[in-house]
Amino acid sequence: MGKDIATLEASIVKEARAMKSCSDKAKKAEYAFRQEIIEFLKGTEDTPGTWISQGTWNPQEIEWINTYLAFTAKPLVFLVNVSAKKWRAGAAPSTFKAVKKWIKKNFRGAPVIPFSAKFEANAMAAGDEKEAFLKEAGVPSAVEKIVHTGYSSMSLIHYFTAGEDEVKCWTIRKGTKAPQAAAVIHGDFEKYFICAQVTPFEDLKEGETEAAAKAAGKCRDQGKDYVVKDGDIMVIKHNAK
Repeated sequence: MGKDIATLEASIVKEARAMKSCSDKAKKAEYAFRQEIIEFLKGTEDTPGTWISQGTWNPQEIEWINTYLAFTAKPLVFLVNVSAKKWRAGAAPSTFKAVKKWIKKNFRGAPVIPFSAKFEANAMAAGDEKEAFLKEAGVPSAVEKIVHTGYSSMSLIHYFTAGEDEVKCWTIRKGTKAPQAAAVIHGDFEKYFICAQVTPFEDLKEGETEAAAKAAGKCRDQGKDYVVKDGDIMVIKHNAK
């Protein structure tokens, strides 16, 4: 937290003189909020300081926080390492409950995932035999869960585009509308966006082919207000040249 406190305090000092004569209410409100954030990070005798991500902020305050690029504003996922032996046995270390209790108390809502770095390294080293290695071990890899939890904590989702020779995966924030999602591929796709032909992943999986999904009426053209869902397969229609 020290780095964030130092950075914010330096910005307060730098702008102090200008703020004395500032008549812009919005700028003065943000400046005052920055001071509030510093106090939140430092804490008091009764309430210890904690990460910005642990606070409750309104939409305007969140916009300001995003401009600070503060490390303590980032979401947290805690990984608790266990030995390969205990992982194979499905047993947690003796300290796990205490660690989980501490995290729950100090980092409200942060996911806690046990895993074994040694076991995962051995699974990766198995290469093409990884599936056989996991089957023999009788326990799963935690990598997929870690990746999904990490993406979820950052409110990230994926959508796909597909051609005859390749399928590409694009990462966007949850709640992104179709034109802004298209901009991840190319800025002109947003500027000249017409619509997106969308096939939900589960519908494509059920029909097995795009043709079957279309025949079942599962492929639909969506406009500028469509909020992209995780796993959507999209064909972006645009006038970009």
